[in-house]
Amino acid sequence: MNKKLFLITGAAIFSLLLTACGAGTPANPTQSPDAIYTEVASTIQAAVTQTAQAMPTYTNTPESTPTEIPTPTLPPLPTLESTNSTNPSTTVPATTVPPVPTSPGSQTGDHAILGYQIPADRGTFGSSEQVALTWGFLNTGTTTWTAKCYTLRWFGGTQIWGETKLKMPKDVKPNEKAEFNIAAFLPANKGDYISRWALYNCSNVPFYEVYFAFTIK
Repeated sequence: MNKKLFLITGAAIFSLLLTACGAGTPANPTQSPDAIYTEVASTIQAAVTQTAQAMPTYTNTPESTPTEIPTPTLPPLPTLESTNSTNPSTTVPATTVPPVPTSPGSQTGDHAILGYQIPADRGTFGSSEQVALTWGFLNTGTTTWTAKCYTLRWFGGTQIWGETKLKMPKDVKPNEKAEFNIAAFLPANKGDYISRWALYNCSNVPFYEVYFAFTIK
């Protein structure tokens, strides 16, 4: 900017000097040197003022204050509620009785399967209740269950009848059925009970076990 102003000022002074001097033979000055100097100074001042007005003005624009980045608000942590952990109660699965096969495969010796039981296990009964208990068996072995020496015996758990040994009701050949009926007298006290029974052969050897599990409320 200073360099440009200097060039403009120099050009104005040079132009005035040429006008004052003229192109021909110098004539006698009609103005005094002081008047010429004053006129040149005024011209220069006017040129400087005009140049300054023509130049664009600059204003200091204050720098904008940077926007503060907001601090994110975190959600509150969930409150953990204390719970009293208790061990789950274990329950004994109900006994499932396999269906009686229509054509059972014969096995050598004494073998049997439970065909039905009435009432089923895990039933609930009243105190000192009398129940008609029935077991039906199928002979799946190769021997005949003779009424002479084959028996159904109570051997453990709760005794539910005065008799602890029942004779085979008839001779039961392979693939035939045998049924036993018991008039069971249940206990008076509340609780869970089980009465265990088994089929025995003529050598007093048990070869098939059944049981009756029940609850007194």
